[in-house]
Amino acid sequence: MPTPSKRQNRSSQALSLILVGMRGSGKTTVGRMLALKLDVPFVDTDDLVEERAATSIEAIFRDQGESVFRTLEQEAIASLEKPHEILVVATGGGAVLDPGNRRILAALGTVVFLDAPAQILTRRIRGSQRPSLLKLNLDEEITVLLDRRRPLYMDLADFVLDATEPVDHIVAAITDIWLADRTAVDRTRQPKGT
Repeated sequence: MPTPSKRQNRSSQALSLILVGMRGSGKTTVGRMLALKLDVPFVDTDDLVEERAATSIEAIFRDQGESVFRTLEQEAIASLEKPHEILVVATGGGAVLDPGNRRILAALGTVVFLDAPAQILTRRIRGSQRPSLLKLNLDEEITVLLDRRRPLYMDLADFVLDATEPVDHIVAAITDIWLADRTAVDRTRQPKGT
């Protein structure tokens, strides 16, 4: 069941769905299924970064460093500011670190934080090719990053979902959220007196 968050200042006209959370929380998997179900385009900001850089995220970190990656990520998120285009967006785990990114994501639509415990995230991403950000072992790194980022995710999110639930349950819950938002927006667009 989705848990409403404290953010109340979002635009009633923005209907995109923005998925935030740590690497391994299922943003891309959920996002693809959700976009297919809602028949709207899916955008993964990590894919946009790789397209802009013409190389992999692993290569960007290795050859150019995290600061270059974060700049490319900011540019990718800024490119999503298109009026009236409904999207499902999966963000990189650290996208919320930049205040400008948070402002853009909040303005795009409903933000859903896919939350999972550090142990689950570690299990899901063990063996991935993504570089270490803190030069710690994976268990420690995920715990430290989640502790740092969770307040940002919570502050940005309209809803928090348990990312340990089955993917089809998460997709169904987000679909219900989106349909309720869309119905509310449609009502505000109706002429008075109808």
